[in-house]
Amino acid sequence: MRISPVRVRLLLFNDLLASYIQRMLLKKTSFHKPSLILPLWQTFKYLLIKLAFLKVAADVLAFVSPQIMKAMIVASESQPSSYWRGCGYAIALFVVVLSQTLLHQLYHRNNILTAARIKTAVVGLVYKKALTLANSSRQNYTTGQIVNLMSADAQQLLELALNMNVLWSAPFQIAMAVVFLWKELGPSVLAGVAVLLLVIPVNARIAAKVRRLKKSQMKYSDQQVKLLSEILHGIKLILCDT
Repeated sequence: MRISPVRVRLLLFNDLLASYIQRMLLKKTSFHKPSLILPLWQTFKYLLIKLAFLKVAADVLAFVSPQIMKAMIVASESQPSSYWRGCGYAIALFVVVLSQTLLHQLYHRNNILTAARIKTAVVGLVYKKALTLANSSRQNYTTGQIVNLMSADAQQLLELALNMNVLWSAPFQIAMAVVFLWKELGPSVLAGVAVLLLVIPVNARIAAKVRRLKKSQMKYSDQQVKLLSEILHGIKLILCDT
């Protein structure tokens, strides 16, 4: 079976990422507990910073287009005969909306690619460590736990990487919306802010409930993989005896 050069380059790239993250994890572990966040940041910091700039630009342009529309309406009401000014506002609105759409799509594309690279690097690191794990250390971990590290836990890390920028982007968008609405509606906007603040505890309780359910699901998944491995091992022994 012939392996394509592109796949070979991807395998080598993933192996290099896993080796780099492993070196970062083993660095300065005599005084501090190893953490996965710092090695991932050292490996993908330039991509993450690029994503942050794209997200900021897309969010800012999303609030620029309503301001252009407001200026267009004001200009049409105050100076109805100003034809070229209206054309300028229309062209500016088109450019802003087009730029915002392109930046938004570019952000999503790079975000998905970065999250996939993070997941692939972590899966390669876990797989490489599982292959070189000593027998004494292997007894502390079941097959289900190792499989879950490479599947379920890595998938949660991918979802975290996909939604990581929402942690700062959502408050930024809410603050910008409140500022612009305050200029138009005045203190009436505080009613919407109050509703947002009341929804936060409900969302926190739902998120805590989902997190507990996922933890229990992980335990059952470990038991399922362990049971399946024992069944397959028993079938293998029976076939070897017969």
